[in-house]
Amino acid sequence: SFQSNDFSGSAQLKLENHLKVCGENPRNHAKCPHCQHSFQSIDFLSAQQQLENHLKACGENPRNHANCPHCQHSFQSNDFSGSAQLKLENHLKVCGENPRNHANCPHCQHSFQSNDFLSAQQKLENHLQVCNARKVTVAQPPISNGQVFKMFHGTEADRAARIEVEGFRPSVSGMLGPGVYMSRDFSKASHYGPVVFELHVNVGRVKRIDAQGHPMQTTWHTHGYDTAWVPPHCGMVDSGMEEDCVADPSRIQIVRRARG
Repeated sequence: SFQSNDFSGSAQLKLENHLKVCGENPRNHAKCPHCQHSFQSIDFLSAQQQLENHLKACGENPRNHANCPHCQHSFQSNDFSGSAQLKLENHLKVCGENPRNHANCPHCQHSFQSNDFLSAQQKLENHLQVCNARKVTVAQPPISNGQVFKMFHGTEADRAARIEVEGFRPSVSGMLGPGVYMSRDFSKASHYGPVVFELHVNVGRVKRIDAQGHPMQTTWHTHGYDTAWVPPHCGMVDSGMEEDCVADPSRIQIVRRARG
């Protein structure tokens, strides 16, 4: 009980101050919903404030945990190194299993991985300025009937292994209809996978397809043509690079793996 006096103020003020730290006042107690910790108000910090501080680093609070979706790393919030989410964001920038942290040169065997100082893409851009194997696109002569041309075909590693054993299989559809797709432009082929085959192709009878909606765009092979040729910079391909489609895989000879 409290009584007013000249020195310590009114009884009501004394009671209000006491209620803030009274051990029997339920408002001065707070329990963590995730672990066994409980808190009681003191003169400097309420139980609720103590609980809020604790929740930021509680090991049982699911919000304080974050797992990398690419590797086995997991992160937990604490008072010293910040939130689990922030730790995860920093880790994702350099995680070796994160595909965004890898970049391959389309011209040579060099590959790059992000680190704390430079992203994989930045490393690749720096490399491309000095890459000795970089293929600069030059004007190619038109593809003419009955000639053999060096071309390139890009694909995924598992498909490349099957091609080496079983040979090429024509796709059932595509911009130029069924056939095996390739290009004389190495850079064009390299966009389709980490493995790039160098080929010798007997093109046979060639049909030039130089506009979307061409009347023979997907039916050229039914008119006695062996190869469809899309010239560079004709508007058919966004990249402006040449594309070719060969109907009969027997016209294609694999020379080597140019990459991969």
